[in-house]
Amino acid sequence: MMRDVADSAASTVSPVPGAEPRSPGHVDSPNPPRSVLLDTNVLLDHLMRRDGRAGHATAMLKACIRHDVTLQCASTSLKDIAYISAAALRRELSSREALSPDSLLETATMRELLHRIPWQCVEQVRALCGIVAVDRETCDRAIALRDRHDDFEDDLIVAAAQRSGSAYVVTSDRQLISHFPGYCITPSRLTALLDEDR
Repeated sequence: MMRDVADSAASTVSPVPGAEPRSPGHVDSPNPPRSVLLDTNVLLDHLMRRDGRAGHATAMLKACIRHDVTLQCASTSLKDIAYISAAALRRELSSREALSPDSLLETATMRELLHRIPWQCVEQVRALCGIVAVDRETCDRAIALRDRHDDFEDDLIVAAAQRSGSAYVVTSDRQLISHFPGYCITPSRLTALLDEDR
């Protein structure tokens, strides 16, 4: 694992009489989209090579680069990435110390990685994505989404994407996708959309 780590919300809106109603989170996106916001879980899947989802996240990132799609993330994602990557490293360190408590070199190396890798993850995300600020207006928008999706952290991501003008939120959160269909999509779905537009 260490090597992998290092390496108006509830209503609908119909803009055209007789047209399908659209959710307020829906954005008519150009083909291909010019900008997407990446949920924290997708960034962590890529950075930490998590549970079979890393391949989909990495393929999506490569497709976005090929198609010149601007990648964005909410500023709150950076602190989550730092915290979650450090927690994963701490768990790894604890299990390794339990298995080989006499290995001072391994313990020292793990502690050094614990210090450096969360910062590296944050810097990698900053190099990859534009950072969308989360301010009072974004929080107000997130609160307005509560009836539709009762998870403030996820609603902040959707609100940040809306404020930034992103065509999609790319996430592996199935519940978020089901509450914002057409606006929240999986990495695999975005890759397919980009590659079918060729």
